[in-house]
Amino acid sequence: MKFLLFLPLILGSCSLPQEKPKQQVRLTVYWKTEDKWTNAGKTSTGGPLVSYETVAVDPKVFPYGSIIKIPALGLKTVARDIGSAVVKRTAALKMGKNVPVVDLYIRDKKEALDFIKKAPYFVDVIVDSENSEALRRLRK
Repeated sequence: MKFLLFLPLILGSCSLPQEKPKQQVRLTVYWKTEDKWTNAGKTSTGGPLVSYETVAVDPKVFPYGSIIKIPALGLKTVARDIGSAVVKRTAALKMGKNVPVVDLYIRDKKEALDFIKKAPYFVDVIVDSENSEALRRLRK
């Protein structure tokens, strides 16, 4: 019986992991082109472009190194790149929404266009930016 009296105190001191909030974004895709960076297979942070893993973001919204999960598509991506249209939110604003843009890298143009035809324009993402500091340290 005494144990039951202390149970709330024990449970009250346990901290359960908090579920990260979801944020709506406009999803777009990009692919290897004649652009000097993507043609070289490099991101703006100096890392490799990896299909279905690398995303271009506005680093003021999603710091470089952030893990960006897209549950609706079963993707876990990493914020490693940037693009002027991403920062300006061009694709989202053209559709009447002022939300961040997440631009998914898919190496092959045909594959990228086929993918985006099937994907929703707007998706919810879960962002874990705890890794962003580790990536900044690697670049120094």
